[in-house]
Amino acid sequence: MIPDPLRSGAARLFIAVHGPDADVGKPGKRPRGGTVHGERYHADDWRLSAWVESGGNIGRVLDDDLVAVDVDSARLAGIADTLLPSTFTVRTGSGGEHQFYRCPGFDRNTQLSSDLGSVRSDGWFVVVPPSRHPSGTRYRVLDSQRVASVETDLLESLIEAANASVEADCSSNGATADATGGSPGASRLPGDLDDLIHHDDRRAEVWEVLRDRTAGHYRRVWLAGFLLGAVDLSTSQVVAVIDRHNRWRNYNRQETARQVRAVAESAGRSR
Repeated sequence: MIPDPLRSGAARLFIAVHGPDADVGKPGKRPRGGTVHGERYHADDWRLSAWVESGGNIGRVLDDDLVAVDVDSARLAGIADTLLPSTFTVRTGSGGEHQFYRCPGFDRNTQLSSDLGSVRSDGWFVVVPPSRHPSGTRYRVLDSQRVASVETDLLESLIEAANASVEADCSSNGATADATGGSPGASRLPGDLDDLIHHDDRRAEVWEVLRDRTAGHYRRVWLAGFLLGAVDLSTSQVVAVIDRHNRWRNYNRQETARQVRAVAESAGRSR
């Protein structure tokens, strides 16, 4: 049930996490009891299996030199691909990645700038397969190789490079400039992306396109058209959604903004 690379012998490193249907805050990610310091289980504990069968999720506690790089953006994915070795990786329910590393002595828990992602270690936990996201998508193994070992300096370099890339954007574009040339705040969304799309199949399709590293021209055009038409976002809001959530390997923000404007104009929309 739990992938072998996340196990650690008979060590009790797993916790019960409320499933996505639970009537709690942050369903799908909230530990039972509200803390990682509650009851822990080893990977094959029958009680953990029963919890999952009843709709619950599983969390892996990071207190044994295991570090999780939570990749939530194409930018961080590119930086990680450049700086870090390949390793055991989980595709999260929202379409991101948890990349796992062994790094003795690393104890930082860092939320990176501009929602690029985070780096989690001692005192934290991450949701692991076969858990289920509120969207209905299950966490699954993306790369089944062993967990790679890295030095502390390498993870520090990742954090520094990610934050520096955001600071460079602010310096070149100005803190108040909008990606599509609109006014400040024009790309601010009225709610979370999952809340904006009410049809489960369409929501899953949008996430699939956003997280597909090789998404082609026609899939991107479909995405822009759907967000403009069915979801009724403005051009700047569509660009903001794509910029925040996409994992496209050849992503170019300016080209995406031009493409979204072209789709809007072809549909007779100018906003």
